Amino acid sequence: MTVNFMTVDALLVGTPVPFRDDAYSAIAKQPVTGPVRVGWDGLEGDAVADRVHHGGWDKAIHLYAQDHYGWWRDRLPGHRLLESPGAFGENISARGLTESQLCLGDRFTFGSVSLSDGIQFVIVVIGFFSVSEVLLMLEKTHSGQKAVKASGRLLFNFKEFCMTFWTMVRSALAGFVIGTLPGAGATIASAMTYMSEKRMAGDTGKFGEGDLRGLAAPEAANNASACGSLIPMLTLGVPGSGTTAVMIGALTLYNITPGPLLFEQQPDVVWGLIASLFIGNVILLVMNIPLVGL
Repeated sequence: MTVNFMTVDALLVGTPVPFRDDAYSAIAKQPVTGPVRVGWDGLEGDAVADRVHHGGWDKAIHLYAQDHYGWWRDRLPGHRLLESPGAFGENISARGLTESQLCLGDRFTFGSVSLSDGIQFVIVVIGFFSVSEVLLMLEKTHSGQKAVKASGRLLFNFKEFCMTFWTMVRSALAGFVIGTLPGAGATIASAMTYMSEKRMAGDTGKFGEGDLRGLAAPEAANNASACGSLIPMLTLGVPGSGTTAVMIGALTLYNITPGPLLFEQQPDVVWGLIASLFIGNVILLVMNIPLVGL
């Protein structure tokens, strides 16, 4: 594949001016200096006289090769508009790339061969998802919330573990089942298990006043739903949560298509992922408990 490099000489804008017979034209553009804002209809400060045949979002910016000016000067000698770029209404005057070097479907790659096939849709989706999550985190960080200061013991004791053991088991099973439902996610699992444990505790519970079961139930369901959301992703190719949607995109980039045939065609990927969940949970347990005080 041949890569052609182009150099931009000038950015040009213009407004309609009288041309002849009470007609207006904005074909002759003038170069601008400094940054130029790009809008939906083109460059800021640029306009067209005939919006029926010119302009609009699909004809917003016109590029013309400076290399063609020599051909026109030979055929129209002495024409004043051909003395400088902008004679053909172009917004971008460039050199190094002529019509003979272009083919239908060519793209501007900014010198990167990787962009020759365009930007894949999956990459765009992952990028937008990540950016939105970062913005949400920044919003929560700078919204003026005050951190809750730790008081009392930081680690649970054996009695408290025994008291919440069956709560964690029930919530983990419920969270896993809810996680297998596409679109349900950890939020619904946490809310449902919390309310279930609150009803089961009845009058003896102190939910909202520091009952440990109110913390253990949603956290167990939250962690279990993350594993459950992998089931529809691996078996049906349907994301069970936003995280698995990103994982599907990542697998697609490596030509791995989640679905029923994945277990037959690439079992090492499936069982490697399942094994990584077991290993990851053990590592998180070993790492998180000593770091509670931080």
